[in-house]
Amino acid sequence: MSAGRRAALLDWASRSGAFVIEDDYDSEFRFEGRPIPALMGSDRNSNVILVGSFAKLMFPALRIGYIVAPAELADLVVRFRIRTDFRSVCFEQAVLADFIERGHLSRHLHRMRDLYAGRLAERASTTQVTEAPLHPYTKALIASLPAVGVRHDQVTLTGIPGRPPSLINPPPGCRFRDRCPLSSDKCAQVPPFEQTRPGHLVACWRAPAGQAAEGTIAEEART
Repeated sequence: MSAGRRAALLDWASRSGAFVIEDDYDSEFRFEGRPIPALMGSDRNSNVILVGSFAKLMFPALRIGYIVAPAELADLVVRFRIRTDFRSVCFEQAVLADFIERGHLSRHLHRMRDLYAGRLAERASTTQVTEAPLHPYTKALIASLPAVGVRHDQVTLTGIPGRPPSLINPPPGCRFRDRCPLSSDKCAQVPPFEQTRPGHLVACWRAPAGQAAEGTIAEEART
């Protein structure tokens, strides 16, 4: 919806005393450019009710949704919830709130945009990829994850610089080169998907030298 139509809708809702229900399903996974701002962000007269779910952003089993409503509707929303849903998710909500507050959700969204945008960069067993990754971008992704048992005030997590690649017009060559600290001009070319260790395939010009084993894997493995 264009900016003009959004403004017209808000104006109509204000004049009519109506509420606009905005369903923010998966705006964070926009294919091109920045996510579209919520309509509620432009509402100056408390006429928008924003609803959403973490099923798409995180995973369906979390079963946590949310409503952002005008203050005058707070009592009505609470009564409606009590009458329709007695399932308590206080623990999950507390964990999710902490996850968001510490910036983990923002980093998760950046990683997911990158993964959805790219070709296969590395393939190996779970142990190999998590404990001994070879692709520079895989290393950066794993380094940005919080460690189990480590308090957030003991270690400061670092994100990955730059913006995720466009899904509609991805950059040529390695799609993650703009966010890779080892990128070079050669990364503008599509790297071959090669076996550098037994059972460990990597698509990167900067993969460890001298370890290539049986040449390039079929082209379809990269798409």
